[in-house]
Amino acid sequence: MKIYYDGVCKLCTGFVSLTKRFSKKGTFVFIPLQEATIKIPENFSNTVIVETYEGKLFAYADAVSLVLKNMSFPFRIINMY
Repeated sequence: MKIYYDGVCKLCTGFVSLTKRFSKKGTFVFIPLQEATIKIPENFSNTVIVETYEGKLFAYADAVSLVLKNMSFPFRIINMY
């Protein structure tokens, strides 16, 4: 899966660092929005966006939930609530 994020946003880059640390290597590819080659819908601006292997885009809480499902404990359990 690909994670698109704002490369200048400290919160976004912190989320990416946390995800890299607690997810299985190779699960995600991290791409700053400033370098994205896909067309990002305007309503998805200013957020983290996840593109699935099927090409479907998720943003906001849906994107975070999808990422948490693919992270190690304890983050995976947070997604249950």
